Amino acid sequence: MKLRESNKIEFKKSTAELKKALEDLCAFANTAEGVVYFGIEDNGNVIGQNISDSTIKHVTTTILSSITPRLYPSISEETIDNKQVLKVEVKSNEDKPYQFKGVYYKRVGTSNAYLSSSEVEKMLFERNHAKQRFDQLPVLDYKEKVNSKVLKWFVEKAIEERRFSVKDVDKPTHILDKLNLLKDNKITTAGVLAFGNKIQKHYPNAVVKCAVFGGTDKTYPILNTRIIQSNIFEQVAATQQFFLSETRKTSFINPKTAQREWQYQWPLLALREAVANAVSHRDYRIASDIDVLLYDDRLEIWSPGDLIEGMTISKLNKEHKSYQRNPSIARLLYLVGYVESFGTGIQKINQLLKADGLPLPEYQVVDGSFVIRFKKIPKKTTSETTQETTQETTQETTQETTQEMILRLVKNYPEITRKQLAEKTEVSSDGVKYHLDQLRKAGKIRHVGSTKKGYWEVL
Repeated sequence: MKLRESNKIEFKKSTAELKKALEDLCAFANTAEGVVYFGIEDNGNVIGQNISDSTIKHVTTTILSSITPRLYPSISEETIDNKQVLKVEVKSNEDKPYQFKGVYYKRVGTSNAYLSSSEVEKMLFERNHAKQRFDQLPVLDYKEKVNSKVLKWFVEKAIEERRFSVKDVDKPTHILDKLNLLKDNKITTAGVLAFGNKIQKHYPNAVVKCAVFGGTDKTYPILNTRIIQSNIFEQVAATQQFFLSETRKTSFINPKTAQREWQYQWPLLALREAVANAVSHRDYRIASDIDVLLYDDRLEIWSPGDLIEGMTISKLNKEHKSYQRNPSIARLLYLVGYVESFGTGIQKINQLLKADGLPLPEYQVVDGSFVIRFKKIPKKTTSETTQETTQETTQETTQETTQEMILRLVKNYPEITRKQLAEKTEVSSDGVKYHLDQLRKAGKIRHVGSTKKGYWEVL
C-alpha cells in the first residue's frame, strides 16, 4: 500500500516525533481536518509503531495540554502492510483558531504556514459570534439618521416584487424593526449598508470600483473608471449601468417586430446577479472593495472573502444548500428583486449564459477573494455572420456598433491612439482610420494638436 503525505495527511516515524506533530495537528484543526500517522516514514514506507495504553495516554495528554483552546483528537490503531500504526485524527470546529506555542498555523499542501492576522481575526469573530453574523451586529457609533428616500423606495419596490407587507410605512423604526435591522435599539450593519447616511464613514471599504482596460491585462491603459460609494442597492444598480455603457453590444432587426433591438456581450441579468451576489456575500471585515474589471477578452468580478465554510468550488455548479455570510443583506436584495432566491444565484447565471450559447463563467478563489470570470466568445467571421442575417444588415450593424464604440472610447480617453482603438474594437488599423474619417466628416469628432501629442474631442 503506497501512502503519500498531502494537505490532510502527515507521517511521523514514531511518537518520538510527537512534538513535531503538534504543529501539524494545529494546522489541520484550523484548516479543515487531517490525520497524523505514527509509524510511517516521510516517503510512505510503513515501519510500524509500538502501541500500548500508556502510548495512547501520553499522546492524548500532550495534545490536550499543548494546543489551545483544547483540541480533542480521535486516536486509534490501524494495521497497514501488516504493521501497527497509530492514527491521530482532528477536525475543524467552531472553537478555532487553535494555536501551538502562541502561533496559529494552517495547512498548505504538505507543509504548514502561519495564519495571517486577518484570518485569525475572522476566526475569532466567528467563534465569539457563532450564532450571529457580522451584518446582524449593532453599529454602536452610528448617530446619523436613516435615508428616508431610500427606505421609501425600498418599501415600494419590495411590495411590487415580493408583496412585502408593512404597517406604518411613514415610521422608519417600524420598518427597520420589521426587517430585523434593529438590535438593542441600534441599527445593524446591514441596516447601515442599506439605508444609512455617510455609509463609507463607518465602512470605508463598502465600495464597488469599476474599470475598463484597453487590453487583456492591467498593463494596458485604463480607459474608464467608476467608483460607486453608496448603499447596497445603488451599488448593484450603478454597476449595471456601467455594464450598459461599457460592454459591447450589437444591433439586429427583429423579424417579428421589424424593430431594431440590442444584444449585449453577456446577459445583463446574469451580470446583475453576479454583482448582487458579490455585494451580498462579500466579507465586509476585509479592508478591500469589490472590483469589476472589464478587459478586451473577459469581465472579472472580485469579491473580498473566501467561500463561506461549507461551500466549495465544486458545489457551486450543482444544486446546493444556501450558505449565507450576510443573511440580512441577502434578504434585502431578495425583497427588491435583485436576486431571485437563496442558493440559486450561480445556477441562474449559468442558465442565462447557456441560453445565449455563451461559455460558462470561471469561479475561483484567489488571494482571499472570490472571482467570477466571464469570457468573451471569439469574434465571428463575415461568412458566419451572413448565415444569421443579411449582408446589408450585418454591414450596417457592424459600422454603427464600431463607430459608437470609437465615440465612447475617444470621449473617455481623449489621448487614445489608433493602435489602441484597433485593439479595443477588434477592428484593423485601416478600419479604425475609415471610421474615424467618417466620424470627422459627420462632424462628430475632431483631432486637436499633432498626430503624436494631440487628443480627440467629441463635438
